[in-house]
Amino acid sequence: MLVLKQVILVPCPHASGKEAAVVRSYPEVDDCQEPEHLSSLLLTGRPAFPGRFASRGVVLFLGGDQLTAILLGKRLGYPTLLYAEADVLWPQFSN
Repeated sequence: MLVLKQVILVPCPHASGKEAAVVRSYPEVDDCQEPEHLSSLLLTGRPAFPGRFASRGVVLFLGGDQLTAILLGKRLGYPTLLYAEADVLWPQFSN
């Protein structure tokens, strides 16, 4: 069974700029899209890296802008799981 492990990093004002390098250092990760390519992905649905997204997947939100995670899940057709310390702002749009 082919399992593609792709990570999409989203913009964050608290980012160090080293997140993509850290993600790519994990052997379990096949592809990583950097934050500057997010708007293009949301508009076109095509990743910045060569290839495609898996037909099945999940958007796992661990911090930042919840709306971005919801829009990404809708664009890719993936369920969205939101983790938040306080309130989930749009629970009707997450799983």
